[in-house]
Amino acid sequence: MYEDMIDDIIGGLITNCKNTNSKIIDALAQYALNNQNGEYILMPNSFDVDYYKEILIAHIITLLLDDIYCCVDNQIFESFGLSENNLLNIVDWEISENTRKITELPELEKQKIIAKLISHCFSNERKEFIKELCSQDIISGNTVAKDICEVLRNISLITEIASTSIDEVLARFSKYSGSKKSRIQETFDREYRFIGGLVHNRLFHHKCGGIHYSEKINTDNNNGRMIDYRIDKNACQCAVLHIVVESTNSSGTGFFISDDGYVLTCAHIVNGANNVFANVITGDGYHNETLSSFEVYDIEEFDVVYINNDLDIAILKAKRPYAYYLPLEKNRLLPDLEEEIVVYGYPLGFEMPNSNGFATNISFYKGYVSSNQIINGNSVTYLDINVKSGNSGSPVISTKTGKVIGIVSGIYLGGKRQLTEKIPYMIPIQHFFELIK
Repeated sequence: MYEDMIDDIIGGLITNCKNTNSKIIDALAQYALNNQNGEYILMPNSFDVDYYKEILIAHIITLLLDDIYCCVDNQIFESFGLSENNLLNIVDWEISENTRKITELPELEKQKIIAKLISHCFSNERKEFIKELCSQDIISGNTVAKDICEVLRNISLITEIASTSIDEVLARFSKYSGSKKSRIQETFDREYRFIGGLVHNRLFHHKCGGIHYSEKINTDNNNGRMIDYRIDKNACQCAVLHIVVESTNSSGTGFFISDDGYVLTCAHIVNGANNVFANVITGDGYHNETLSSFEVYDIEEFDVVYINNDLDIAILKAKRPYAYYLPLEKNRLLPDLEEEIVVYGYPLGFEMPNSNGFATNISFYKGYVSSNQIINGNSVTYLDINVKSGNSGSPVISTKTGKVIGIVSGIYLGGKRQLTEKIPYMIPIQHFFELIK
């Protein structure tokens, strides 16, 4: 009777685990595909089902080590495809026809094995796996990490049927049906909640009701020269231009985002103008006898094709294609706190000391992401970087990915106790993608 009851419980458990396991693996495969297509945040390691299976094995082993009277049904190992994993070899097993248990070990040896499992499953490499699970869950609304938590809770161990009381059998069985966590499960839950909380603070918010830009902009045309900052810093500078608006006597910075001449900049630079002029580094190096130097700038005219004052974003269009443009980060999360960034631009415009009268030279800054905030329902990222007036419209480039993550928009001024505090901020590049959907 007891055996039939336990068989029924284990049969239901295995069926449930098998269904959930299949769902998790399918979701992992889909995430891996989406990762390759650039739809989700990219981590150093793509999704790996083996990481998931190792967490399950470590969870089962630590439960068994915690109670010498317990054993696990062999079908659980089979339903998850765990039987060939090397982690099983770190302990010796006593295997019967239907179940297996760990050979009895001294307490000190048990603790060493559990410490080894935790160290393996939660190494820095595998923490990236958990971090990716959490971030993808939040971005896509799926529940892979939550499903893993559920499987860890539901893997119950059956007792050896040596009891004479059904109450005792049920009491021992229920001990492992959700009320007790292995140390692996506790570690996974802690990492999941902790990292998930941090990722949640990087969610992107876009509530701008402005008019969207309908014309197609190809931001990843392989026929062009997309410049990765990490690979070619010199060519990267050629994708950044100094914008001059004669009608309003304003100036700022912009940068190419496609090989057909589209430029991103700030709305406040080009407000009131139908077209603007910009100095573009061409790198031609032709000799100019008047200046007795090798001139490397072209003065070109650009059309203002879109302005969104709510987000301080403007799109310009060149009269002809240009050689270089910058890749944009399509990730739907905001940047990490402390993420290192660089900025190219034209601070102070023609007021820059030592300007040669024809074009001021490009400037470079390095700094960090300071914080992600929400203002009027829209995401804004504050920066720890020493940019100036004239850097508005400059690309903010992540040194981690080499891609543009935002546009320098301005400096927040806060004054308390007769102190004036200045915090530069950028408009996250995700706002641009929302505008051209």
